[in-house]
Amino acid sequence: MDTNLDIGKLERKVYASFQQDGLLDLGIGLIITTFGISMAYDMAYMPGIIAGVGIPVWPRLQKRFLARRIGHVSFGEARQARMSREKTFYKLFFAATALLGVGAFFVFAKMFVPALAELIVIPGLGTSLSSRDLLSTFVLAPIAVIGALTFGTLAYWKQAPRFYAYAVWSLVVVFAGPLVGIEPPVYGMIWGAGITISGAVLLARFIARHPVIREEPS
Repeated sequence: MDTNLDIGKLERKVYASFQQDGLLDLGIGLIITTFGISMAYDMAYMPGIIAGVGIPVWPRLQKRFLARRIGHVSFGEARQARMSREKTFYKLFFAATALLGVGAFFVFAKMFVPALAELIVIPGLGTSLSSRDLLSTFVLAPIAVIGALTFGTLAYWKQAPRFYAYAVWSLVVVFAGPLVGIEPPVYGMIWGAGITISGAVLLARFIARHPVIREEPS
């Protein structure tokens, strides 16, 4: 019997199993849902506050949550270095996108859409759809593209293919929502709710599969 172990493959398998708790999915979903709510009530600061509080807290929460159910695992130096770079990247990336994305949306929607609409001419559309209508209808498109790229990056770094599905979901909801007559705040909340529900299902499944480890009394 071959007893040789591929340590790198084993580490990847263990690391991937750590990404199935759904906590990250829940956090991202709640931030996006809050973004939709902030649009409805004109409170642009809400997603920034949640992201600012959640990003520093999430790694500690996940570490404590996993330790109680899976235990502590020591990875090799290469994997630890990758994880360290990954954490730094996520903190900077999510903080920047949360603040810049929300700010850009409100500035774009309230200041630049009217001005751009007057400058852009779209031939062949007739009178039923003006350039102003087109820009205001798909006003969340830039945010959706940023979100899709973010999820693609997460799928690669986290070795979690479900984030590719989130990328597709982001584009489908944001581009299809206006076509069926849904207002931006509503399909913004639908966008976040879908990811939140997925995270909740993953979390429930993870808890069922990994009960809290009980320490044997000595």
